[in-house]
Amino acid sequence: MARWRMYWAYATRSLIRAGQRGVLAIFCVAVGVMAIVALQLVGISVNQAILTNIVEANGGDIRIISLSLLPLRTSDLMYLDGLRGNGHITDYTAYFEAEGDASTPAGDDVTFTLLSVAPNYPLLGDANFVAPTRDLHLRSVVHGQNAAVSQDVASQLHLGVGDAMLVKLRDGRNVSVTIAALFQSGGAFATREVIIAQDLLNAAPGLNGQPITPTYSTVLLTVPAAQVDGVAADLKKHYSNERIITVADLLRQRQQQVDEIRLFLRLVGLLALFIGGIGIVNTMQVLLRRRTIEIAVLKTSGYRQADLIVLFGLEAGLIGLVGGVVGTLAGLAASNLVRAVVERTFFLHLPIVIDRGTLLSGVLVGVATAGIFGLLPIVQASRVRPLAVLREYAEGVATTSRATNAALLVGLSLLFVLLAATIMGNPLFAVLAVYGGALLVSLLGLGIGVLIAAIARLPIYERPTPRMLLWLAGAGAVLAVGSGVAAALVIPSTAIAAGGNVLGLALFVIVGGAGLMVLSLSFVYAVATTLNALAMFAPRAWKTAIMLDYR
Repeated sequence: MARWRMYWAYATRSLIRAGQRGVLAIFCVAVGVMAIVALQLVGISVNQAILTNIVEANGGDIRIISLSLLPLRTSDLMYLDGLRGNGHITDYTAYFEAEGDASTPAGDDVTFTLLSVAPNYPLLGDANFVAPTRDLHLRSVVHGQNAAVSQDVASQLHLGVGDAMLVKLRDGRNVSVTIAALFQSGGAFATREVIIAQDLLNAAPGLNGQPITPTYSTVLLTVPAAQVDGVAADLKKHYSNERIITVADLLRQRQQQVDEIRLFLRLVGLLALFIGGIGIVNTMQVLLRRRTIEIAVLKTSGYRQADLIVLFGLEAGLIGLVGGVVGTLAGLAASNLVRAVVERTFFLHLPIVIDRGTLLSGVLVGVATAGIFGLLPIVQASRVRPLAVLREYAEGVATTSRATNAALLVGLSLLFVLLAATIMGNPLFAVLAVYGGALLVSLLGLGIGVLIAAIARLPIYERPTPRMLLWLAGAGAVLAVGSGVAAALVIPSTAIAAGGNVLGLALFVIVGGAGLMVLSLSFVYAVATTLNALAMFAPRAWKTAIMLDYR
């Protein structure tokens, strides 16, 4: 018990005494944990936003979408009247969807989706109204010239409730409407929409001054649960040119989308954790290398190598614990920013989610990461020989040490693969992510080394010379080649990732990441070369400072 108290006292004292190095180690853990927690929370938000109320998102139990050049007409809906009369379906509604636009007071056009809906739309759910009050129903709002407008569209048009707007369609019809209510995008109302009554659009004349025959792009049906499969089969036969989507079909489609988004978010977080782990290795090596005399004294006092591994492992665990707590809190705050980015990228409205399991796992991931990446420098430090320290001579690296280090690296990589598999939920993808990430980091280190060497050789000009033009032309050529290489890597990898399989997504991240890295390094070199040429117009004292900085 006394020894464990000594372990705890030594570990806490060493962590406090580490100063900036200790803070850096904690920061490395915190950054990786922050990325994991923030992206995990956003992934849960995406899951809830896309998979919750899937029946409402489909608009009913079955959705019929017109895919042919000739949309559905009123006569095509008579078959549904028969199904409703026989009790095979409960009800149905149809609407026409088209691209519309309106002009702002400044003359700018704002594009949106126009829906002209039947009086019984929607069959399920309702819009999330925000003005003039939340307690509204679409059926009572949309009638006559009244329209329900997405809040995003209204804000772009600088309009509000009670304002008039002119909606223009591509077929030449213009419809004057009054904004009766504003709703927030979400659920079945997930796009930028303006919703008006069918009768209002049907009465609007076309280019020839005559009304256009009413057509429908989508039909929504509610069906008794026991008859969904049978009705869907009958509809596929009768409407052979249209697309029939059941709730189960939409659920499978959205589940695949959610899995892809969450997998990508987890991968980004895992890469951040991996880079933070490399920082932990370097920091722990520096911290323990400064304690060689302490380690020699501990060994001469009777502490064995296993004791030292436990001693320093406890210190690494404390670093992981503090970093995990800090990173979890930071990730909770950063999830708001990431959620906003995902909402704009995928046109989603995501709920705010605070998942206790994710927060707890963030702390555990911090401890595990510090333990895994700190193990190599801990084992290396525990092998210090007191005699070598006291006599102040450097020990040679034995073949057995190299073999032990190689075995440790393999073991650490496998441990990190296990941690990655726990985070990703996919062992194959974890292997690809860890070793692919290691390859990317190695290439990044090599690229940065080449970039530094190239910038260090840039001359400092006193006046314009032909040589300067050659350097600028060379920088432009480097940027052009880098752009070409990036395009050659990113574009094919994007096409491969479109398949949606794990291997394709992994290749997209690794190959696409390499392409973006090449582009970034070539861009930095081009900027450095240009700034270097402009330095000749600076005062002489500045030129000296610039020369020293570049070297």
